[in-house]
Amino acid sequence: MPSVDEIVEKNRSVVAEMPAPFIRPCAPLMNRLVSGGICATPGKRLWATWLQEGESNYSYGIASFSDDDGETWNGGVFRTPQNYGSDGICTTSITSNLWTAPDGRLFWIYDYGRGHFDGIGGVWIAVCDNPDSPKPVWKTPVRIADGSAINNPVVLANGDWLLPFTVWTYPDLIEDRRFPVCCDPDFDDRRGVRFLISRDKGKHWNETGGLVMVAKELWNFYEPNVLECGDGTLTMYFRMVGGIACCHSRDVGISWSEPVNSGIEHPCSRIYTEKLRSGRWLMVRHDINPEVPLGRANLTAFLSEDEGKTWPYKLQLDSRRGISYPSGFQHADGRIFVAYDYARSNGEFIFATFCEEDVLAGKDTSGKCRFQKVIQRLPGYRADDTPENIRLLMMANQELDLQADQQKA
Repeated sequence: MPSVDEIVEKNRSVVAEMPAPFIRPCAPLMNRLVSGGICATPGKRLWATWLQEGESNYSYGIASFSDDDGETWNGGVFRTPQNYGSDGICTTSITSNLWTAPDGRLFWIYDYGRGHFDGIGGVWIAVCDNPDSPKPVWKTPVRIADGSAINNPVVLANGDWLLPFTVWTYPDLIEDRRFPVCCDPDFDDRRGVRFLISRDKGKHWNETGGLVMVAKELWNFYEPNVLECGDGTLTMYFRMVGGIACCHSRDVGISWSEPVNSGIEHPCSRIYTEKLRSGRWLMVRHDINPEVPLGRANLTAFLSEDEGKTWPYKLQLDSRRGISYPSGFQHADGRIFVAYDYARSNGEFIFATFCEEDVLAGKDTSGKCRFQKVIQRLPGYRADDTPENIRLLMMANQELDLQADQQKA
């Protein structure tokens, strides 16, 4: 039986040689997607990323751009590569996000590993120096850590870039083909939420030493968001079973308080947070109501004026069932963009825009609100958010994996 270190090194070596993202037209045979994120570059180009064949053994990241404020998106796209090992297991990306650095460079941050999750994963970054060019060029990606980073770096008041990432564990699924290596307990001290910091504008990334874990019965994918308070304290929100967890750091992420339930009722799903230029905090999450208790519905933007103590202002972005995984940014003109997915199988990747004043009023007062704007819609899309249809569409990735395995057998 190989040691944990031997398993880790074998998996890392499989994905060590990795080409830069390359242009590929959107194929008409797509049948499943998962939201990644959205951003804008200095020339006001919008970029968006999603996962094609998301949540499967064959998932890969797609990046596309728009030069007309998101009304249309380019036909040629970039994608992360895939390779097959000698055992027939495909290398995949199951998280993908885009971030515009303060100097205008575009960072594509995604994970890369074997199968749906191989127990180790890997955080990769590719950088584009000319994101507003007719022909953007990506530099060769660099692996900066084990695990996965689903959300973007945070630029701290001192100029440092802090990137939260996670190393997952699947203790009950180690025999599943979707998880091709054993999540050995000897590797558990590396699992949880961890932190990378860059003090040279992304040239180098180093772990801060911080590690945040929750009780195993409450563990999930974490998907951490970090916000900086006025006094330099960091507040982190992350996904957990039964709500949204919260903890704090007073030493730039080196150590953290014990995570507690924030008291925000929420399904086990990704949220998006941002410290806006006004100083208010934004949180985009699901607003629970009696009709859809703890469901992925009613995606809503909330504002806090007291650094997360209360969230009294809100604006509903989308009321449908089956919407999830928001991510976004504040545009240079003050508007807020939020991208998310609907239904996933034969669904769509969409975005909304709004302003702070709209959230404060609870309605469109700026005249700049746009809702359910399409970035990518799959060929089998149909508008049907009945509970049974959404359940089938959200779970169809299991059937997708089975069919793909049978075709390759």
